[in-house]
Amino acid sequence: MEKAAVLLCGGSGSRFGSNKLLVKLDGKEVFLHSLEALAQVIDSKNIVLVSSEKDKSQFKELLKVNGFSDVQVCCGGKERYHSVLKGLNKCSEKALVAIHDAARPFISSKLIEDTFSSAYKHGGAILCKKVSDTIKINDSEGVRTLQRDHLTAAETPQIFYCKDLKKAINFVIDNNLSVTDDAHAMECINKDYFMHIHEGNNKKITYTSDLD
Repeated sequence: MEKAAVLLCGGSGSRFGSNKLLVKLDGKEVFLHSLEALAQVIDSKNIVLVSSEKDKSQFKELLKVNGFSDVQVCCGGKERYHSVLKGLNKCSEKALVAIHDAARPFISSKLIEDTFSSAYKHGGAILCKKVSDTIKINDSEGVRTLQRDHLTAAETPQIFYCKDLKKAINFVIDNNLSVTDDAHAMECINKDYFMHIHEGNNKKITYTSDLD
């Protein structure tokens, strides 16, 4: 199995108040936690870090200082899927590529490895967690409760073959569609995938309180 990864580090951090990925968590920058977990599963030369133009030099310096000089770095695009595509363009077409949000620093190497195994078996897989809250919807039909048993929260990594995901994202761009994650793009070209359910800690850092 040929493995690669795209680590997304280009968020604006508007709700956090600064670039949350460069804030320290347990003595190291947030993005390094995800990078180190990925590097236990994937050769670091096959990892692509996608950042904003503004922060690119700082990420490159931190990679060098922390022994990850062989990690590739590129700048992102306007939307998340543009950034993913730029990262994919630096990966092998034949590779299974893990797309991971660096704002999820609690990911474990085992969860990454397990999701890769599911992706290899099923042609694609995303990490998910069962929804424990009661979910309400309020639309033109009024307020109602969704059936919780059928709901899962999509997380990252989301792992697909590079060639397939590039095809899906280009389809989204060409047809001016709006998607919220990589799996959503795959749905647009009718590609199935496996939902790898877990119960661990893979929370996303959005606010400063999430670092507590």
